[in-house]
Amino acid sequence: MYPYAKNAEELRANIEEAIRDATDLAPDGMVARLTPRFFSCDYPQKSVCLEYPSEPWMRNPAGGMHGGMIATVFDNAMCTAVRGFAGIGDSPTVNLQISYIRPVRIGVPVRIRVRVSGLGRTIAHVSAELWQGEAETRVLASASSTVFVAVR
Repeated sequence: MYPYAKNAEELRANIEEAIRDATDLAPDGMVARLTPRFFSCDYPQKSVCLEYPSEPWMRNPAGGMHGGMIATVFDNAMCTAVRGFAGIGDSPTVNLQISYIRPVRIGVPVRIRVRVSGLGRTIAHVSAELWQGEAETRVLASASSTVFVAVR
């Protein structure tokens, strides 16, 4: 069985380890370029919040964050959250659904709150919301995903 996180401290440690591992394994890869940062967690509610910068290289022709980059940060946040709760090595995406609600500005960090609604032996179900600044209730995009829970 997996070494599931037993408390908020273990959850945070697992998430920070997942970010470090992804960056170490591919120092010139996408996660290293995204520079995710642990922001907060609520262990009893099974939620994690990560923060990502929104930088000029992520810009679309209209001046906001490109939809592909929004999908990428959602994917990274949701897989990282699953790894945090399951305490395992890999957590690849099985499917990903995104709703783009409002433009995401460049130059203002984005925060993504991920909720793990189901964590089984092989599959996890997660949902997430993205916002900027302190306006957590002003959701700019939302996503849901099924993530494979893989053993190291």
